[in-house]
Amino acid sequence: MQDKGVSEWFEGTSFLIFAQMIFSIAISLVLCLVWNSTDGLGVILGSLLVILNAWLMQRVFRRDDVSQRDIYMSAALRYVLFIVVLLLFVWLGLNLLAVLGGMIVAYIVSYFFSAHILLKQKRKLAG
Repeated sequence: MQDKGVSEWFEGTSFLIFAQMIFSIAISLVLCLVWNSTDGLGVILGSLLVILNAWLMQRVFRRDDVSQRDIYMSAALRYVLFIVVLLLFVWLGLNLLAVLGGMIVAYIVSYFFSAHILLKQKRKLAG
């Protein structure tokens, strides 16, 4: 049986993905319009990489019959996929620092989202 906080976090995954994309698009637009930079695509793709990782991870953890082997296998496959996608980005000539920037934006959004879920649960327990 999953913990209530964990299931609440997974139920909000679609909102988290939406928020990550909105913030990464906003930052890429700033890069494109203000600084006339072409790295906006890298920011969006970096954010998409984090979103894909979270989506694949939550698919494994949402299952009722998840085992330790499934968790390890999922982590290994996501790691290999991450390396392959980064190599594809290099082959396409993308700026990997811009991709990293998009990943950082997406992770910051997910940290705030997780903190929001935790604080919401603490308020429920206290009140």
